[in-house]
Amino acid sequence: MITKQKSLFGLLFVILICGCSKEDLNAQSSKRNGQEATMNNQTGFTQPVPSEYTRQASQKGSVTRLDYTSKDYAGNGKAITKTAYVYTPYGYNEKGSERYDILYLMHGWGGHAGEYFEMADIKNVFDNLIEKGKIKPLIVVSATFYNANSGSDFGSSVAELRSFHNDFEKHLMPAVEGKYRTYAVSTSDADLKASRSHRAFGGFSLGSVTTWLEFCHDSDYISSFIPMSGSSWYYGGFGDFQIKKNVDFIENLVRDNKLNERGYFIYHAVGTNDAVKEQSYMMAEEMLSRKTFSSEHYVFYQKQDGIHDHFAVREFLYNALPVIFPKKQTSESNNLVLVKGGTFLSTSDTKNPDDYRQHRETVEDFYISKYEVTVALYKSVTGKNPTSARDGTDEMNRPVENISGYDCIDFLNVLSCLEGLEECYNFANGKWTCDFSKNGYRLPTLPEWEYAARGGSLSKGYKYSGSNRLSEVGWYDENSGGHAHQVGLLKPNELGLYDMSGNVGERCWNPSYKGENPAHVGRGGCWIYYEGYCAPDYRFVTTENFKQDGLGIRLVRSKI
Repeated sequence: MITKQKSLFGLLFVILICGCSKEDLNAQSSKRNGQEATMNNQTGFTQPVPSEYTRQASQKGSVTRLDYTSKDYAGNGKAITKTAYVYTPYGYNEKGSERYDILYLMHGWGGHAGEYFEMADIKNVFDNLIEKGKIKPLIVVSATFYNANSGSDFGSSVAELRSFHNDFEKHLMPAVEGKYRTYAVSTSDADLKASRSHRAFGGFSLGSVTTWLEFCHDSDYISSFIPMSGSSWYYGGFGDFQIKKNVDFIENLVRDNKLNERGYFIYHAVGTNDAVKEQSYMMAEEMLSRKTFSSEHYVFYQKQDGIHDHFAVREFLYNALPVIFPKKQTSESNNLVLVKGGTFLSTSDTKNPDDYRQHRETVEDFYISKYEVTVALYKSVTGKNPTSARDGTDEMNRPVENISGYDCIDFLNVLSCLEGLEECYNFANGKWTCDFSKNGYRLPTLPEWEYAARGGSLSKGYKYSGSNRLSEVGWYDENSGGHAHQVGLLKPNELGLYDMSGNVGERCWNPSYKGENPAHVGRGGCWIYYEGYCAPDYRFVTTENFKQDGLGIRLVRSKI
């Protein structure tokens, strides 16, 4: 997601943002700086691809031909059939629950669909990056701007790439993502736009020109771009590059479409001995001279002694993909506490949540987060902040509120995917179900939540979760000041869990519920409630669609 790019680039040094000249770039291309090409610098040199990455991996992905219907946008506008080739990673299951980031790649002049899987062992690099844990498993599409009616001369090629964005938006992207499990939950325009942070586009030579044009036309659908050996030709063309006018357009597009806030990233690359490097240098010089394009959003890297070929492309992709699609586990698993199973005296009747009669309940071992899910975490996963109280004071570290049972399921499944875990929730036969054997994130069951709130096997029998005085452990109507507070400020309970009483209520899973979504019971009270409603045995029954301030969520996993 783009939020993860912000975390990667937010502290980066900007070494050439002002005063960078073409001479500076050429001087850099004449020598290595002796440092690793990390994203600590906005410009630098790529690292060579280790030889083991060019050999076949033990876990090899598959390449499949995909024919789809499009239109001859550069010609007569009639319906045509086009072809793309789709790489799916090892272990991909079209009937599974895991979703995948996706990268679209475009060839240069005279190229063809599928060439990225045929040349310079680039497919082996994809396989090894995934197998060695350098990037998350992803889908890669090697497409073409040509069709059966196209001419392959330079002028015809440019005409085709200029109209390619129509094919991409209306035909290629829906065809691919309607068949393969990306983060687009459907091929509606709204869902394709909503999943932009999981989509990248790159290209080499005229494919680089295509990539810049995709940025100009399709930044609503794509958040990351890898133009390799080429500049923007939105205005002008080869020999008439109009660099300043193109960068003016891009700068205005970023401002008018609020892309700095929504997130975008451009990894621009070229070889130091590339025969057509001049346009890339001019483009980089102009981009780097403007404060709009910080290292969070634009970097320019070179392959030492690289020429205009697919070996340079291989190195660019090897360096760019771990930045754009890092396999980086969030810190959420680090906040989980093991709750050893046991039997306790419970009031959690899963068949009738309104029945408070005590009975013995047994739970198995499980893991639960020390903290309620914060606005920061929820927003980093979903891109949304549904919490209505926004006074700016510790807002991001407050618990997220005002989310429905459906919002919870979506959030938990996506967070699981982002961390490479199995999704727990599945919709079948008109109802959401939870597979407790999966290792992903889920809601606590009613008994699990109560057992953890009471302190589990370490329980001291307190009235509230961690104390007999609610003010020591929970925010409620008398001490909250009318809003939720930053998580973890008060005393934890016996297990080290914070805010189990008060702050926000927490949705729980009730598998006996006969409705569509069993995430319909809230527990623990909240900042709005008086103290009697913040005891571990209190619960309130909602519906799956119900949202309100004071109702949030806490993470649970069955196993790690």
